Amino acid sequence: MPLPKSASIGARATDVYSESCPLVMNYIKERGGGGEGELPQLLPYLRQLLTCCACAGLLRDPMVSLSCGHCYCYECQFVEPLLKIHCRQCRGREGLVINNQLRLVASLYRELIRLLGLATPTDHALQEL
Repeated sequence: MPLPKSASIGARATDVYSESCPLVMNYIKERGGGGEGELPQLLPYLRQLLTCCACAGLLRDPMVSLSCGHCYCYECQFVEPLLKIHCRQCRGREGLVINNQLRLVASLYRELIRLLGLATPTDHALQEL
């Protein structure tokens, strides 16, 4: 069923991802591939890319430094006062801007972890699915 044209692009992308991920996993299994057996080996690399440089958690409302590309959670700029002056990682002086594409990727990562049943009770970043 198509979504109304008023639906946001992010919402449509998330819906498409959520609906297609189980189909892709089933296709991989049917074709004799490892399916989810191979995927968890790759997820730590994606998780590392989606990690906040300040809190080391999974990015929430990610912001990116214009000077260096390092990523932070929106809330970390208030907890870490130095972020208002420069990037904590490399001391770049450009400001932080919200990165909606990265927010969507982090959201899709959370959904993938949930679909694969890999979230643990201690993973606070995934509990708010």
